[in-house]
Amino acid sequence: RRRREWRRRRRRRRRELATEAARAEAEAAKEKTAAAEAARVEAKAATEAARREAEAAKETAAAEVARVRAEAATEAARAEAEAAKEKAAAAEAARVEAEAATEAARAEAEA
Repeated sequence: RRRREWRRRRRRRRRELATEAARAEAEAAKEKTAAAEAARVEAKAATEAARREAEAAKETAAAEVARVRAEAATEAARAEAEAAKEKAAAAEAARVEAEAATEAARAEAEA
């Protein structure tokens, strides 16, 4: 009878140990799942941040292109204004010359 008792106790102890091990395993699996979920959420956030950064960089690049274009347009307008000034000066010189020639012709006609 004692041996039977002893066997029963041993079996019960084994069952308890197995149950405890299974419970610990389940707990560990739950923790692993939670960690994986946290990592997934973190990766999603990082991806979103990277996307936003890329968007901002694109906008910055577009702004830089616009700035360079505006600079080029300003330079072209300045050159055009310079050319117009030179044309005006040439026209003024021609007018003065024509006036002088007219004056000379009049003087000659009078003489």
